[in-house]
Amino acid sequence: MKQGRSRVRTLHGNAHYFWLGLGLAVLSSLGLIVLFALAIQFFSLDSGSITPVNQFIKVLSILLGVLAVRKAPISLSRLGAQIGFAYMALGILSYCAASLKLLPALAILGDLALGLCAGTLSGLLVGSFKKAEG
Repeated sequence: MKQGRSRVRTLHGNAHYFWLGLGLAVLSSLGLIVLFALAIQFFSLDSGSITPVNQFIKVLSILLGVLAVRKAPISLSRLGAQIGFAYMALGILSYCAASLKLLPALAILGDLALGLCAGTLSGLLVGSFKKAEG
């Protein structure tokens, strides 16, 4: 019984790592999007580069969010998956609210899957560096 209580306390005690990682992922994404918008304006980039760069910004932002919480005493792959999923869900909700349109279900599932995969892989990558540091 005591073991169950301490586990719950530990999970709640580590919630700040999730919020820190998610917050940094969102802020870095906003900064990168502004930089990319400026690059489009100054260098007259074609619209064909928007989608792949947007996906790259999403993945990079999730990686930066996971890097921010690399000292977390919990599984980085699980924490990364949570950050990636929440980041994508927040992005989908923001887009739908701003455009007043609902995205197709396949696009939503694809973005959520990308977030889960990017977060999990980021957690595994950062976790491997953490173990190598000692």
